[in-house]
Formats: sequence, C-alpha cells, structure tokens
Amino acid sequence: MSEASLAAQKFLRTLFINRAALTALVPATSIFDRNDRPEVFPCVLLGEATVTADDALCIVADEVFMDCHVWTTENGLAACKLIVGEIRRAVRDASDVVDGFALDAYFDSVVYLRDPGGVHSHAVVTIKLLSEDTLAGVA
Repeated sequence: MSEASLAAQKFLRTLFINRAALTALVPATSIFDRNDRPEVFPCVLLGEATVTADDALCIVADEVFMDCHVWTTENGLAACKLIVGEIRRAVRDASDVVDGFALDAYFDSVVYLRDPGGVHSHAVVTIKLLSEDTLAGVA
C-alpha cells in the first residue's frame, strides 16, 4: 500500500523523465528525491508535499500539492524558466493510476529565486494533484 504524495511523486517523475523536451534540458538521472542542496546542475528535486484530505461519503480522496525544485547554474533565470515551461507542459492533462491512487495533475504555481551567491538559479514549482484512493475499503 502506498500514500497519496508518494504515488504523486512517482507519477511526476515518470512524466518528467518520459518528456524528451524536458530531458533535453535536464538529464533523467538528475530528476530525483534528495535532501541536500544539489551537487549536479541542472536538476529537478521532487518529494516535498502538502496533503489535504478531501474525502466524501463514498471516496477517500486528497489534494496533493507537490513541490519540485529546479536548480541551474547560470547568471540569470532563463534556463530555469525553460525547464519550468517543460514541467508545465508535462503535467498538462496528465492522469494515471499509480500504486492504487487515481491522479490528475495540474500546474499550480512557480516562484523564481536567485541564489545569494550569484551562481545558481532556483525555481519552486507547485503541482496540484487530485488523488482518489482506489483501494480504500479493499481488505
């Protein structure tokens, strides 16, 4: 059995590594879940999420807000913005069932940040996923 945000994370990584235009900008091996500031650039870090229950009488559902951190080495934000554009295109109209969770993805927001050292650019992309536990009630 999984959990909604873990299923969402797996779903997004699969979407991202299967989008050729995105992996032309960020190698698939640089789209991962990790805790430290990245050592490989460019990269997309997945994993942070906020989950809000959205249950109804007959369904177990959640809204999952998944943060994706985009990191680049550049003196500006252009490359970072190109990567975010491809992430947005990857999630458009994306739906699937992963680990028993029916997921629908929507681009929610992005915040672009400059590294105080002037070496890196960083974006925090938030993807909203509607999740329904298709295994709820199954013993």
